[in-house]
Amino acid sequence: MPGLSLVTYSYNDHHFVDELLYYTQKFSAPVTEIVVVDDASSIPWVPSREFSGGPDIRTIRHSANTGPSQAKRTGLSTASGDILFSLDADIRPHIGWLKNALSLLADPAIGLVGTVCVPARKAGSLAAALHKTMRVSRTVAESRFVQGGCLLLRRDAWKTIGGLDDFQPGRRAFVDVHLSNKTAAHGLRILRDTRLPVYETRNLHRLTWCRRSAGYECQGIDAVLRKYGSAEYMRGFGLELRDAFAYFRASGDPVLVYALLLKLIRIYRVLADTGNPLPDGEPLPCIRSALAPHPALTDFFRQDARALNENPDREAAVLPAFIPLMRDIAGSGTLAALEEQWVAVYREEDRSLHFDSHYTVM
Repeated sequence: MPGLSLVTYSYNDHHFVDELLYYTQKFSAPVTEIVVVDDASSIPWVPSREFSGGPDIRTIRHSANTGPSQAKRTGLSTASGDILFSLDADIRPHIGWLKNALSLLADPAIGLVGTVCVPARKAGSLAAALHKTMRVSRTVAESRFVQGGCLLLRRDAWKTIGGLDDFQPGRRAFVDVHLSNKTAAHGLRILRDTRLPVYETRNLHRLTWCRRSAGYECQGIDAVLRKYGSAEYMRGFGLELRDAFAYFRASGDPVLVYALLLKLIRIYRVLADTGNPLPDGEPLPCIRSALAPHPALTDFFRQDARALNENPDREAAVLPAFIPLMRDIAGSGTLAALEEQWVAVYREEDRSLHFDSHYTVM
C-alpha cells in the first residue's frame, strides 16, 4: 500500500492534536507519516512520548501566525506520502471513512475526495442546532467543492494542480475553495463521500459561523441578486428560516433564527465592502426596528453587528422583499424568547467556552 501522510494543524489548542493522534490509531487504514504544523502557538507543540513506536511524526513550526489556510499550504507541501490526508485537528471522521475514501482514489480521474463536516452536538448552542438540522445523505456524489477540514488526494494530483504555490501568502481562509477550483480546472473529478459521518468537535461560535458562511456564500448570492433580484434571494432565505423555526418549536432555542439574521447583515456588509452594494435596499433597518422593543436583545445584536464590521446605527434603505420575513420572525416568538432567556445563555457561553481563534480576525 502506498505511504499515507496525515497532515494536521494547531494554534494554541494542542489538546486537539493529541486527541487526534490517539484517534488515528483506530483508523481502519494505516497512516505511515504524521505532519503537525504549529502555526506559531505561544507554547510549541511537542509530541508525547506515548506516540513513539507509531508513524513517523514531523513537526513544522511557523515563526508567526498565518492562519489555517497557510498552515495547510505548509503541511501539504512538506508531507512525503503518496497519499495526502489533510485533517483539521478538531475533525473526527468515522474510523472507516479513510478506508472508504482511499478506495475512491484508485480511479486516476479522481483528484480530490472530501466530505461534509457536521458540528458536534455538544459544541455549543449553535453547533447543537446545526447538528440536528443538517441533512446529509449517506452517499458518494460528484461535487464542485469540498470543505477543507477533511481532504484526501494523491500526491500526483497535488503536483498536477501545482499544489498551493499560487495561494496568496496574506490570505488566511478559504483555501478549500481555491483547491477545489484548481482541481476542477485541471479536469480532475471531486467526490464528496458522506457514507460515514465526520464531525467537527471544536466549539462553534455564532460569529465564526457567520464569517465562514458569508465567505463561502457571498459569490453565489451576489450572482443570484444580480440575475434574479432580491425577491429570489429572500425566497431562499425564507427556506432557511423555515428550518430555524422548526428547530425553535422543537427545542425552544431560537439560536438558528438569530444566527441567520447575523449572517444576513454580514453578507450585505461583505458585498458592500467588495464594491457590490445592492440597489434594492438592506435588511438592517427592518431588523433594528423589530428588535427595538427588546433592550437586552438589541444590545446583544449591536455588539455582534460591530464584531462583524457592521455599524448597527447607520442609515440604510429598507429592503422590501425582507419585510414579510422579518414580520414572520417577529410573530414567531423567537425575539421574545431571545430577550427573556436565550441572550443570557449565549452570553454565558461566550464567557465559559473556548472558541476557535483562527477565524476571529477575518
